[in-house]
Amino acid sequence: MAIGVLSGLTHRDVVDDVINACGKREQRSRLSPAHVVVYYVPALNLFFGDVYEEVMRQLVNGLRFLGNWRDNWKVPTTSALSQARARLGEAPMKLSFERVAVPTAWAGTRGTWFAGPRVPAIDGLVLEVPDTPANDEELGRGGNATAPSPFPQVRLVALGECGTHAVVDAAFGPVTTGEQTLAAQLTARFTAGMLVPADRNSYSCQARQQARATGAALLWRVSANLTLPVLEWLPDGSYRPLVINPRIRGRRREALITAAAAGGDLDPAQASAIRVVEYMTENRPGSGELFCLITTIADTSPHRHSTSPRHTTNAGRSNRPSTRSKPTRQARTGCSDPRPRNR
Repeated sequence: MAIGVLSGLTHRDVVDDVINACGKREQRSRLSPAHVVVYYVPALNLFFGDVYEEVMRQLVNGLRFLGNWRDNWKVPTTSALSQARARLGEAPMKLSFERVAVPTAWAGTRGTWFAGPRVPAIDGLVLEVPDTPANDEELGRGGNATAPSPFPQVRLVALGECGTHAVVDAAFGPVTTGEQTLAAQLTARFTAGMLVPADRNSYSCQARQQARATGAALLWRVSANLTLPVLEWLPDGSYRPLVINPRIRGRRREALITAAAAGGDLDPAQASAIRVVEYMTENRPGSGELFCLITTIADTSPHRHSTSPRHTTNAGRSNRPSTRSKPTRQARTGCSDPRPRNR
């Protein structure tokens, strides 16, 4: 892995612009100039099992072979490399990521498209960081008071393009920050023409409102214990409930349900109708668990989804008995009433 390969992803002109914009251009010649350190940082992640000096050696070997590197150049010491990273700081890395983090799929890339829309997904994870007092104070540790994590931790929620796995945006925070809070920061990257799936840890009323306002179609998993008033059962076995701002309760909540059932206009900040699809998996560990998905796609016609992903629900089959033709006023996703199940 040489600088030439990394520069194919982040062009040298972009790196130079970022360094100049952040005021990090070095004033004298160094063994580790700023533009090399910009490439060195992602190389540390690629060669995470190697020591600092070996990563730098692998990074520049290709340029030395091509004659684009000084023959008398020596690999900097670990201390010098650490100082070079400190001089560069985080701002150039953040700005370079923002410049190059874009969708990369072509029109025919498998797994990136579903019946027309591009499919990016939200997911989160927790990463361990070096055990320093600054990291400990800023980020905190997981676990509990009696059994804390051995290292400080940072929570990461990313928006990645399905099919290519290209990360197009990310939000970081202390480990105590909820995924819902970080996921809400990513909705600015949603656009019309996207179908965005997300796991249940990303769902919140605020995030759903912000995401829906972008025009992107949503397919988010929610907890099976989420209580939703059902407005209408749909022909494919899914149903249309009302999602109400959790701050609204009592009579105001009942008034919104009544208005929605009568077809009245609703303030999106207070409540909005949505579609719910439920299904179970029976061919993997944990079979029998009920999965509940909310989606803004209201069209249930079969021709809309003629191109199906590898794993789909049996949406064309409905076992709903005729006695359930009238919607109930209240239902909880995952409750044991005789509602249809897509399996």
